[in-house]
Amino acid sequence: MNKELVSNEQKKKYNAFWNRDYDERAALFLSVPAPADTPIIFDLPAVKAPEDIIGRWENTEFRAYEYKQRVHKTLFMAEGIPTVWPNFGPGVLAAMLGSDYTYYPNTVWFGKEPLIQDWSDLDKMNLLPENPMNKLVLDLTRKFCEGSNGHYMVGMTDMGGNLDIVASLRGTERLLYDMVDEPEKVDKAVRIVDDFWEIAFNESYSILKNANNCMSTWIPLWSPKRWYTLQSDFSAMISPDQFERFVVPSITRMSKFLDNSIYHLDGEGELPHVDHLLSVDRLDGIQWTPGAGKPGLANDKWFPLYEKIQAKGKCLVLMGINTINDLTKVLSNLSHKGLLITSSLKSAEEAEEVMQLAKKLAK
Repeated sequence: MNKELVSNEQKKKYNAFWNRDYDERAALFLSVPAPADTPIIFDLPAVKAPEDIIGRWENTEFRAYEYKQRVHKTLFMAEGIPTVWPNFGPGVLAAMLGSDYTYYPNTVWFGKEPLIQDWSDLDKMNLLPENPMNKLVLDLTRKFCEGSNGHYMVGMTDMGGNLDIVASLRGTERLLYDMVDEPEKVDKAVRIVDDFWEIAFNESYSILKNANNCMSTWIPLWSPKRWYTLQSDFSAMISPDQFERFVVPSITRMSKFLDNSIYHLDGEGELPHVDHLLSVDRLDGIQWTPGAGKPGLANDKWFPLYEKIQAKGKCLVLMGINTINDLTKVLSNLSHKGLLITSSLKSAEEAEEVMQLAKKLAK
C-alpha cells in the first residue's frame, strides 16, 4: 500500500482516538463531492453492469469497478480515507455457515428456510471452502485488494453479531422462545458461532493484512491492528438479563480476540444494554445509530448517552453529522478525547471550516 494513502498526520489522529485522546481536535472522517475534472489515478476500464440481480451481487469484476467509481467521485479530507469492503448483507456469516440467502437490490436476507430446524441440527453449520457465499466473500476481498494499488483501503465484510447469526440459522421467533425454554441450547449455538466467527475473521484478515498493512471494516476507521465492529441487532428484542447471558460473553471474547473493537449500538431498543456494554473492559467504544425516524445525532435527547459513554473512558463514534450547525453543537458539548465523527459535506471549503472549528472547540 502506498504510504500516501494514510498520512502520518492521519495516523496520529487515529492513534489518539484509539487511546481515548485527541491530537489538536477530535478525529474527523470528512468527505465531499470530488470536482468534475478530478484526474483518474488508477485504471478504470469500464465493466458493463450485469442485467440480473444475481450478477450485480456476484460479478466481482463489476463490483470492483463500481466501488472504484465511487472512490473516484469522492474527495476525502481530514481523517477520511477511501475505503471499500465486500458487502454481501449484514450478518453474512450465516450464509457462510450454510443458511440460504436471497438477493434484493440493496441488501441480502438470510434464513427464509432456517438451517437449524431442531437443535440436533447444529452440526449442519460448517465453514466449508466450497460454500458459495464463503467463496464470494473471499474472492471479492481479494479482487478489491488486487485492484487497490494503494489508492483505497479494503475493509472486512459485515459478518454480524452472534445472536443475529443464530437467528438467521434458527429463525427469530423460534430463537426468542428457545432463550426461555432451552437457554442451554442457545448457549451452545452461540459458542459454535463464535468459534466460526473467529475462523472467518482470520481467513479474511490473512488477505487484508497483506494488502492493507492496516485494518478497516464497514465502519471505515483506520487501525494498524486487528479491529472489528461488534454488534447484536437481535438484542433490541431481549431483556438486559438475557443480554448479559447470551451476548456479553461473546462481546468479551471478541474484544479479547481483537486488538481494537467498537460496538454498533443500533436504535433505542438496545439502550437498556448500555451498562452491560460499558462493563466490558476490552471494548474500546460505541458507535450510536438512533435509527430511521428518530431525532438526529445532534439532538439533546442523546447527549446523556454520549456523556455516559465518555465518562466510562470509552471511544464514541458518531456517523453522519452533516451540517455545520449540528457539528458545532456536538463539538462544543463533548470531550474530543476518543471522539470520531463522520460527515458528508458540500465542499472542500466547508470541510476546511469544520476542521478549523474543531480545533477551536477542542477540549
